[in-house]
Parts: sequence; structure tokens; C-alpha cells
Amino acid sequence: MPAKPLPPPSGNNFPNRTFEIFLFYYSLMVGLLLSPPIFNQMFSMVQLLEREKPGLWFLSVFLIALALLIRFGRWKGIAFFFLVFNGLLVVSIELGARTIIESNHFLIHK
Repeated sequence: MPAKPLPPPSGNNFPNRTFEIFLFYYSLMVGLLLSPPIFNQMFSMVQLLEREKPGLWFLSVFLIALALLIRFGRWKGIAFFFLVFNGLLVVSIELGARTIIESNHFLIHK
């Protein structure tokens, strides 16, 4: 059964709703990228240590739960959304830097 489309934006709620949906998908994506199997394969400089995996699992599950709370919960303040967005932006920049370093390392040692 196909999913129901989102209702059209209405009046003053449009920017908040659009940002909320964007933040939901962004949090979900970063949460999945930080899960240890994906992080170890794509972003880790060396093999992850066993003591690092629980922290990454916690952060991954926390971000996915946060995404679900943003989308389906009662947290609707735009200030809260911007706070979460800035945190995700910092994590995304870190992952991007790791990707650049890892790809350069691969090209140099090829």
C-alpha cells in the first residue's frame, strides 16, 4: 500500500514543517552513517576498537530516535530544530573530512 502524501503546507507553518521534514531525513541519514558497520567501512582511518563500538552505537541510535521524535513527537520549536541542525552539521563536516582524508590515503598508497 503506498504511503499517504504529506499534507500541503498551510500558511505560517510552512517553513517550520519543511525544515522539520528536512531535519528528520538528515538526522536519520547521519544516524545510519554513524552505525559501526557503516562507519568502520566508510569513514574509519583504522579498524574500530571494541571499546569504540558501543559509543558509536549509542550515538547512532540516539540520532535515529531524535529523528523519530522530531518527526512524530511533540518537539516543534524552531530553536530546538536549529540546535539539532547545527550539531548534525558539525558531525557531517567531520564525516566529510574523514572521507576526503581516506580517499587521499587510498590514492597515495595505490
